[in-house]
Amino acid sequence: VSGDSGTITLRCKDLRVLQLDIEGVEATLDIARSIEGLEIGGRLALTSFPFFYRPRGLRLGDAWHFHPPERYYKRVARETNAWRLSEVNEDFSLCPSYPRAVIVPRAVDDDALARCARFRQGGRFPVLSYHHAPSGTV
Repeated sequence: VSGDSGTITLRCKDLRVLQLDIEGVEATLDIARSIEGLEIGGRLALTSFPFFYRPRGLRLGDAWHFHPPERYYKRVARETNAWRLSEVNEDFSLCPSYPRAVIVPRAVDDDALARCARFRQGGRFPVLSYHHAPSGTV
């Protein structure tokens, strides 16, 4: 720690050396304590820095705009007719961790998806998460 900032140097097992230059003495000490806590016994403490620290200006929110399912669906629809875009989760009532629009098997209607979600952990139901275009594998 020097002045209003600090430096943490990490020497890794693979011989990499990482140097973190951090603004603020308190932030530097918090990060150092968290790293030390993570190191002990290889166990992750849920009270450690990565779990509670949120830097100023960081906004957590709906990030689906980075990869909207609609754009992905259009690409998949050009390659196969086995899937459809559904807005069954439009208000996030079925599954809060799924986006508003999801790509689902064409043969399964929205009512069946809703019934399925009631019996699965977290309200999850079958959706397309990846489509390998060359082989058609999902």
